Amino acid sequence: MIKGRFFIQSSNLKLLSLYVVYLRFILNKLNVKYTTIFNPTTQKRITLLKSPHVYKKHKEQFLIKKYTVSFLFSVHRLNKVQLFLFLQNKPKFIDLSFFLER
Repeated sequence: MIKGRFFIQSSNLKLLSLYVVYLRFILNKLNVKYTTIFNPTTQKRITLLKSPHVYKKHKEQFLIKKYTVSFLFSVHRLNKVQLFLFLQNKPKFIDLSFFLER
């Protein structure tokens, strides 16, 4: 039996949820047992000066949020076609990490 993990990260929550629905659909079609874990979001604040020369007190803050989801799955056999299905429709703004365990 082969066990594996997907780690999916994105800064766009709607795009991430659509990709999670897509992965669930593929895993159900392939009869793969899986669990989905929604990890807590990480936030990063960046502060920039609006005018670096004259007005040091005028600052602008930006907040970057990173949403993560992990899939844990187990399957008896896994071939290259099934792995290709996972990576086929990956959007541009989604980071996908894939790990296999035996």
